[in-house]
Amino acid sequence: MCKIVKIENKVLLQKFKDYISSINTESNVAIVHHTDADGMSSGTITKISLERLNIIPKLVLPTSKRKMTEELIELLNKYKVTHLIITDLPGESFQNIEKIPQIKVLVIDHHPVEKEIIPENILVIKPNLFQSQLQTFNMCATHICYLFFSEIINITDLDWIASLGMIGDICYESQKEFIDQVLRKNNTDIKPDVYDTEFGTLVNYITYADATKEEESYKKVLDALSTSNNYKEALQKLIEFKHIENTVKKYIENFQKDVEKINENLYFYEIDSPYDLGSMISTVISIKQIPQSALFVLNKHFENKLRISARCQSGNQDMGKIMFKAQSLFENSNGGGHKPAAGGTIQQKDEKKFKEFVINEITKEKGDDSE
Repeated sequence: MCKIVKIENKVLLQKFKDYISSINTESNVAIVHHTDADGMSSGTITKISLERLNIIPKLVLPTSKRKMTEELIELLNKYKVTHLIITDLPGESFQNIEKIPQIKVLVIDHHPVEKEIIPENILVIKPNLFQSQLQTFNMCATHICYLFFSEIINITDLDWIASLGMIGDICYESQKEFIDQVLRKNNTDIKPDVYDTEFGTLVNYITYADATKEEESYKKVLDALSTSNNYKEALQKLIEFKHIENTVKKYIENFQKDVEKINENLYFYEIDSPYDLGSMISTVISIKQIPQSALFVLNKHFENKLRISARCQSGNQDMGKIMFKAQSLFENSNGGGHKPAAGGTIQQKDEKKFKEFVINEITKEKGDDSE
């Protein structure tokens, strides 16, 4: 199985190897990773790779929070963690990251670097830091983990997990050669829409599990990926989450009827679901229905919070920039991401002001383009 992408920055590769080599019998390792398909896959590949190097992590923690919470810091201290590996999260910019200067941190991620000065105890690996032709949204965290750990141990049998992360993070077009090879290797038909394959179905199940936001669901995904010998075994273990599919289909089918269309460039779509499905819904609609436009899916179900998934598949609008700017304008909010895909949370009371802000940003961008 070819690696497709090369690691140009040999200095960074050596720093990665040195980090792994610094883990000894007296070290305690923790893995913190995101909860979506890319996060789960990258966390699993990291965990299995370390175990094959006879390094057994003390903690493996899925999280959607982009900060060092007091609870997490307490856990790291309780288990006397010496090495923390963060995947699919911009750990270098975590709030309170400065509170663990005694811990060696490795961040394997594909989000833009959000901090100008990185603390000395943090090693950051991102696509544009090791390959000059890559943008952060062209390669997911799972592929980076697979690529770098492959330099120190044979994990070619985990290529199916690497493919799940790539498919889940909409990297099929940029990593098509790699994924198609894996599909052929597993005797799976290649289809125009990768989500019509069984690999795509498995990615959906992982996404549905993530949408429940329940720790038990996360455990089931990690167990399925870690203990299965192939994708078919994992598919059967996670089929219990298939029932959520009907909710997704309902919102996609009702989009044209219920959407708030500002103009051809901007759409707001409000949903009310106990499942955190905004990311999946916004991605599918953006790709298949309005690829040239900016779409904001607003899930109002969660207490006083409004969970936002922003998409513009063509890249005509910078969703990451808009959501990152929003978090500085609204109290108790967060946001960020890539140019075509981003997300965040605001208070429901700020919905009207948020929409006004977005309309102004989109209009301003269009005005800038026309000058």
